[in-house]
Amino acid sequence: MEIHDPREQVGLFDDYVVAPHLTSTVKGSRFHHPIESGRCRSTEGTTNVAEQSSLWKGALKGLVVAIISTLAVRWLALTVLSVPAGFPPLAAPFPTIFFTAIGTLGAAGVFAIVRRRAEHPVSAFRRIAIVVLILSFLPDLWLLSDGASGTFPGATPTAVGVLMVLHTVAALTIVWGLTARPTQS
Repeated sequence: MEIHDPREQVGLFDDYVVAPHLTSTVKGSRFHHPIESGRCRSTEGTTNVAEQSSLWKGALKGLVVAIISTLAVRWLALTVLSVPAGFPPLAAPFPTIFFTAIGTLGAAGVFAIVRRRAEHPVSAFRRIAIVVLILSFLPDLWLLSDGASGTFPGATPTAVGVLMVLHTVAALTIVWGLTARPTQS
């Protein structure tokens, strides 16, 4: 007699979680022991609450450090270097804060996906982050072209260099926040 997974027939155990060590294989299909496993959902293919919590804590840590760091670099660059005051990306702190927050959300989303799918998620995410950082320089370099001069007045090589440094600082701190191991208390 062939035994089938009871959830396929009835859907009775859809709300139960079965720990992987409490499952067995019967003729190639998985058979779950709902009585032994209690009212728990299988952790295979799902992200547990602790992992999600650590992801968002890391994202928040990275965001706060990235905003503080990029604003400090922005302030230092505007103070020390000759960046035109009318250059829109650096004219006020808001664009720095806004785009750092958008980058952090995007990085957290990508890291959540990579953590579920990659065998070595941290190294895979760091490689992806390097590629995205390099790609983020392309719009900055475009600002130096003749086509951007009317839209972004004051786009000097110095100002564009500051933007590229801001991208690098934000990327480093966000990746650090997301991938650093939590300290034991």
